[in-house]
Amino acid sequence: AGVMSALPLVIFAFGSHPAVLPVLRTMRPSSLKANTSLVSVVLVACGVAYFLIGLGGYLSFRSATAGNVLRNLDGVFLGSSTSKTLKFGYGLVVLGSVPTILLPLQKSAKDAYLFLVPSAAVHLHAAATNASRWQHPQ
Repeated sequence: AGVMSALPLVIFAFGSHPAVLPVLRTMRPSSLKANTSLVSVVLVACGVAYFLIGLGGYLSFRSATAGNVLRNLDGVFLGSSTSKTLKFGYGLVVLGSVPTILLPLQKSAKDAYLFLVPSAAVHLHAAATNASRWQHPQ
């Protein structure tokens, strides 16, 4: 228990934030009220889903379930090699999810920058045009 146990959950809970700005930018009609209600509904739905999944796991296994479910894979129930394979697969899933966080974060940072400095859009467009000339010779 403590901060180190709760920190991964807090980080996971805020994992959707890089995707919020691009989604809100594409909404039609776009208004503060519509955006706020959409984000509120999605967060409540995710919270209910996480609660139900956690409750189902607790009711199924009670005190036999560790706070870190990977600790339950000790090799007794599934076998040593299967447990190691599942842990390795979990690691691959975590590594594979990095682009789904970083790419929307990059897009959100660019959108925020263009919102705060509108004159930069001209320079970014010119830079992109020049870069495309180097990539696609005519």
